[in-house]
Formats: sequence, structure tokens, C-alpha cells
Amino acid sequence: MSNHRFFPVLLLGIFVLGCRKAPQAEIPPLSLDQVNVARFDVVFYSDTTRSVAELRQDFSVFLPEYTPDSIWEAKRVDSLELELFRETQLVFGDFNNQKKELAQLLARVKYHLPQRKTPKFYTLISEVDYNYSVFDADSLVVLGLDNFLGAEHPFYQGLPTYIKQTMEPGQLMVKISAAIGRKAIEQRTATYLLDHMIAQGMVLHTQTLLWPEQNIQAHLGYTPSQWDWIQKNESDLWRIFLDKAWLYATDQNLRINLLMPGPFSKFGLDMDREIPPMIGKYFGWKIVSSYAQGHPDLSLEAMLAMDARSLFESSGYKPAKSK
Repeated sequence: MSNHRFFPVLLLGIFVLGCRKAPQAEIPPLSLDQVNVARFDVVFYSDTTRSVAELRQDFSVFLPEYTPDSIWEAKRVDSLELELFRETQLVFGDFNNQKKELAQLLARVKYHLPQRKTPKFYTLISEVDYNYSVFDADSLVVLGLDNFLGAEHPFYQGLPTYIKQTMEPGQLMVKISAAIGRKAIEQRTATYLLDHMIAQGMVLHTQTLLWPEQNIQAHLGYTPSQWDWIQKNESDLWRIFLDKAWLYATDQNLRINLLMPGPFSKFGLDMDREIPPMIGKYFGWKIVSSYAQGHPDLSLEAMLAMDARSLFESSGYKPAKSK
């Protein structure tokens, strides 16, 4: 289905200053009738009384007319897709528990990102398109539920471990909050490695505000052992960033080696395979978090509008000493 999807993308509005942040516990969830979830997957694979042409009246974005109806009809009875659908139903069922979680997440979005529209959510089967397991198109957010069946699910055999470990059911809200965070900074420009680090750190910081039910390790996609390794070596790793003048480097290979998902980060050292992936993202989060702690009266939207260098220089970030 990934070859036949079209998601309209809208630009976010201007950023505004806000008031003092409230503790997460003081932000009550929205009422469930304010959470709009459309189960396209259920209708597509289960409601055989409706033709593709009829379904298109409600789900035209997922059933573009340039694809012949015969192809969509074939997909509705494809054995692999039906098995994927059945497996997602076993994990998510009627989606009521997730709808309650969305009510809490959306309440925090309204508080921290008041310029953000309240989206409608659509669930579908993506044929395990894990690169787009959650897609935020502003007015709608698409959830590929077959990407959250559990790391050891047979459908995920052959996938790298660093990908599978982020495919647990509990990662659904993590990835929704990440998608919303990325949408909030999509107009930022980035030239230096520091720009990219701060941008990813802003997304991570946003994630933890929107969904603190999961700890930072889960938001980073780290295992406990990866997290512990970073805590023991943070200072030494940061010293390498500074000594090599990486922060203001423009080498795209650095961005790939230090910020992109993978089995490990690449420093060009013998210990590379021990260094958890996306270490630059981790440092970006540490810098942004340090700045946020020192400026508790600044709204999230105002902070997301800051340039990376100003934020970094005012963050007061100091790495924990390596153990």
C-alpha cells in the first residue's frame, strides 16, 4: 500500500510566546469525543459490503483514483495483508485504550503547541513500512499499526535489531509524539552539525513533554545497556565532539554517522561498535533539556523558534563525568 498513498502536508503557523509551563499532571485529558480516529484498516479489510468506489467517498486520500479499483480489491483479499490485519487486531483490538492515550497526548499538544491543529487519526496496514509507521500531515495523522506488533514478532524476522526494538506496541505513542515534534520544527533550516543536533534535541524534548509515560530511553529507542554505556562515557564522547570541531562542521557524512538510525554511531574509533546509535541526537537532547531547565518560563513554541547557536551557548550544558 505504500506505493499508493498520498498525504497532504500543510505548513505550521507562526510561533508564539506562552506562559509558565504546567506540571504534566495538571493537564487533564480531552474528552473522548474530541479524539477522532478512523479505522481505515478495519473498514478496508472487514466491510466487504462496500465497494472500493464506496469506500473512496470516506477515504479518498488512501484510495486514489489513478490506481484501478481492481488493484485495491485484490489487496483486500491478499493473504499476507489479511494476516497483517488479523495480527494488528490481536494487539490493538477496538483501539479504545489507545484512544484514551491519545486524549491525554492531544491535551498536552493543545497546551504546549497551541498553534497546532487537532488532527484526525487514521489507522491502516502499511505492509510493515517502518520508515513511515506514523505520518503527520497536520490535519491528519496516519498510523501503520502493523509496525507495532512486538520486536519478536515473526513478521519482523530479518529486520535489524535497532529497528525491531522500536516496534513494540508501547512505541506507538512515542512515535506519534515524535511525528508531532518533527512537524513543529519542519521550517527550521540547518547548516552545521549543531543545527541538526539541536533540531533533533528539540523533537526529543517535545516528545518527553507530550508523552512522559515513556522514559527518555524509550523515546531514543535505546536498550538499558545502551543507555548505561552512554552515562558512563558521556564526558569522553563530548570531548571528542569538541576536540574535532564537529559542532560547526558541514560534512554530511558526520550527520549520517552521528545522527541517523543504525546499529551504532561512527566516530572512526576502535570502540565504534560500542557507541549507541544517534549519539548526536542524544547530545542535542541534553543541550535542549539543559536550556529548558534554566528557562522554565519560556514556552515550548518560543524555544522551538530559537536558533541553535544561541540556545547552545545559553544552555549551560555540562556533560556528566565519564565513569
